[in-house]
Amino acid sequence: MNIGANERFTPWSLRPGVICRSLTCERGHDARTFLAGPAHPLTVNGHRTAYGDCCVPENGADALQTAKWDQLLSADWNNGLLDCRPGVTLREIARLSLANGWFLGASPGTMKATVGGSVACDVHGKNHHISGSFGDWVEEIDLVRADGESSTCSRATMGELFWATVGGLGHTGLISRVRLKLQPVESGWIRSSTFATRHFDETISVIEAHPESTYSVSWIDSLATGRSMGRGVVMLGEHASKEEVGKSGQLLFPKLGGRKLRLPFVPPNWASPPTLWRTFNAAYHRLSSHRSGVGLVPMTSFFCPLDGVENWNVIYGKRGFLEYQFAVPLRGGLEVCRRVCERLAETGNGSFLAVIKRFGSANKGHLSFPIEGYTLAVDMPYRGVEQEKLLRQLDELVAQSGGRIYLVKDTRLPSDWIPIMYPRLGEWREIVNRNDPSFRFSNHQTARLDLRGMKR
Repeated sequence: MNIGANERFTPWSLRPGVICRSLTCERGHDARTFLAGPAHPLTVNGHRTAYGDCCVPENGADALQTAKWDQLLSADWNNGLLDCRPGVTLREIARLSLANGWFLGASPGTMKATVGGSVACDVHGKNHHISGSFGDWVEEIDLVRADGESSTCSRATMGELFWATVGGLGHTGLISRVRLKLQPVESGWIRSSTFATRHFDETISVIEAHPESTYSVSWIDSLATGRSMGRGVVMLGEHASKEEVGKSGQLLFPKLGGRKLRLPFVPPNWASPPTLWRTFNAAYHRLSSHRSGVGLVPMTSFFCPLDGVENWNVIYGKRGFLEYQFAVPLRGGLEVCRRVCERLAETGNGSFLAVIKRFGSANKGHLSFPIEGYTLAVDMPYRGVEQEKLLRQLDELVAQSGGRIYLVKDTRLPSDWIPIMYPRLGEWREIVNRNDPSFRFSNHQTARLDLRGMKR
């Protein structure tokens, strides 16, 4: 147990920043000790790789950090089951499991994330349409609740608490153990098929033509206009077999990671204009058009290409950035995606980082983000008031279609939209408030959006 001095906390997007006290939790005894103290608000976080303010303490709260609570407890390599503490990273799980013929069932865009954070955010990957999100691969969760007592929940036992925790953004208690189911694989490679597309309709048609692909995602040029609006690069993937890798002459399980780059300084805000990103996007699309085809790609390169740059989040400048990600249903959803792409390109809000992909059916998580349909995610340098006005207009478009904004990525959504976008909010709130009547667990987003109904 370690009680640190006050320090500045930010999410991965670098905004907002909050000064708060840091508490380091390395074992169950630490958790019970902190919770036995005065009823002071706590925000549980790991490596703060969430883009939104759900991992940032609200003013006056303490940050309860679990990144050092990272022990692997047991592994059943015959059945692909792992028991671990919340601070274990996805990279560590991948390293251990691949050597034994297993891999994560749902892998998000970074392996820096912790297991506890992945449960609380119910993260998803490029295979949601086939395999669901992270919570669909969780078998059991141990929680240290607000009163310091421990509970074990699963789908069969205390099921409502289990699903309030999956995607529940850390409000049900401190996750102390996770039992995770893995998927079998034969190698550490993905057989990737790449298709460059000329416009939005072609991008979608390629995705729709391959519903059976295990992994599917498309990079979108978020700044292209006119006939090129929505042009992209569709990437499909399958786990490569031993035979395929053997024929290629590669190691069956390549070393994860390797040497990482680090940007030596934070660029000034003016160094990220739309013209720069338009030029970069056009060059990337042109290069991809010449490189379309099939090849073997290491898993980490396929799932987490940005992990190779340790601090890529500073590239947009000191003001940080926004990621605007939403999900829309199948019926009418593609038209919403098209209109959002048009508006972002017209106004110069966008960058290199923009993807569109298909979602499968939703799970039972009350605040879990994915719904059957499509999701579009676009990064943009933070530019202030006019940008916020534009995004509020897009929020309305998304909400009217039956869609929702991804809370894990959000720092600016008006609170009025939450009950509309997340119709099970009231049910989730009742479970959470019953389990934590003293409101011990909260975060900056909790207060901003009044998720727990404390302002009534």
